[in-house]
Amino acid sequence: MAGNVYKRYVWLLDLISRNDGITQEDINNKWQRCSLNETGERLPPRTFHNHLQKIYEIFGVKIASTGKDMYRIIDSGDIDLDNSQQSLLAHLQISNALFSNPEMAKRISLDGYMSFRYFTPLIEAMEDGKVVELNYLHHEKDCRSYPKIRPYYIKQFERGWFVVGRELKSKAICAYAFSDIIAIRLSEDGEKFDISEIDVAEFMRNPKFGKSKYNNNDLYMKMYEAHKHTRRRNRWGTYTPEGYEVPELDFEVGEPLAGLKDIAQNQNVALYIHGLASGEKGSTFQELKKRFPQFHWISADFGENLEQNVKRINSMAKLWNAKLIIGTSFGGLALLYAKTPNIVKVVCNPALSIADCIRNNIGLGEHEYFCKRQDRVQEFELTEDMCKEYEAYIANHPIQLGKENYALFSAHDELLGDEAAAEAQKVVAEAGYNILIDSKGQHRLGKSAFTIIENEVVKKLEFKPNDNSNL
Repeated sequence: MAGNVYKRYVWLLDLISRNDGITQEDINNKWQRCSLNETGERLPPRTFHNHLQKIYEIFGVKIASTGKDMYRIIDSGDIDLDNSQQSLLAHLQISNALFSNPEMAKRISLDGYMSFRYFTPLIEAMEDGKVVELNYLHHEKDCRSYPKIRPYYIKQFERGWFVVGRELKSKAICAYAFSDIIAIRLSEDGEKFDISEIDVAEFMRNPKFGKSKYNNNDLYMKMYEAHKHTRRRNRWGTYTPEGYEVPELDFEVGEPLAGLKDIAQNQNVALYIHGLASGEKGSTFQELKKRFPQFHWISADFGENLEQNVKRINSMAKLWNAKLIIGTSFGGLALLYAKTPNIVKVVCNPALSIADCIRNNIGLGEHEYFCKRQDRVQEFELTEDMCKEYEAYIANHPIQLGKENYALFSAHDELLGDEAAAEAQKVVAEAGYNILIDSKGQHRLGKSAFTIIENEVVKKLEFKPNDNSNL
């Protein structure tokens, strides 16, 4: 019975994740036709909401009604393409088909599915800090070995699964392919280790293996290199069929700060839109909160998709009835195109030449974010295709005006280049923005920039202090 209920959670999460909003009535109609529903009964409202709560507790995915009884994911938690939960969720979805619909099970073929039986002993060994012994078949050398290892982590590359650990005999860190493991058992000698002795995140960024007689280091590194050059899906992105127009929502899907929507009406809400490679916990956001306490400041982790960032700004501004929005660099670029006619805009060093800046200064390829992000994604990739998308978006979309419009430019922009900054200044001025010049500044905002914003924007517009302090 418990297993069937668990499969219901997976079925419901899968259904809602595949629809950009679905009514409870439509969910009921699909549930009545689902093979998991042996009686054909409807899903009672109380049971339905209990299922949503369980999905949140198990997967960290928050689902809620967004008006007109439309249910959708509003916070996807840790689930993304590189997260183990996404892979495990996929296997649970397959399990639903295999075990609940015999006819469909005949049409699903899994290569090496039984290797997943190694998950449990390896996870238990890592939890307890215990050494394991592998019964290992090395196909290239056509021989078996029985290495004892300290298991550090489990990694999937394409169709291959590996356990990476330190071999006790050689003291080398090695990768062992699940496909070559015959059996796993805890070491009979009872050796233990401290799981924190290796920084997994640091090792995974640049894997370096030691020399050992039997391992799959070469295969692991071959898959690792191929994986590095595979374009990653942006954290905020979803698959969209070609030619399909993504509807703009009344609020932002996945907004990690959605709990702040109940801010008192008498508060002055201000939004900060960070630049490329930054996040909501960046130093500029912290400085804005410190210098301008008369506002309740809100920010969020933005991705690299310019069009999605613009839509996200629109949603956030509407959700919190913002009075002021400040965007820097790539965030300032997105803010130029956001439709916020009743809000004061301040764009700082807007990166209108972002494509050339990436090609010539930042560089194509993988990069790390400057600060720890709430969405737990710490790496992103910049590609030539993305540069072309930026150029096309800028060429085909008009710059939007707010209630009041200011553009702050530094006298010397070492990142974008002075020539590109001067051209951007001309374009923004022609669009109707009041130009402010920071004679002492560079691309990154400094003390002089904050002083200009205070004197030329905040004081002149006479924003009243909040009755409530910042959260």
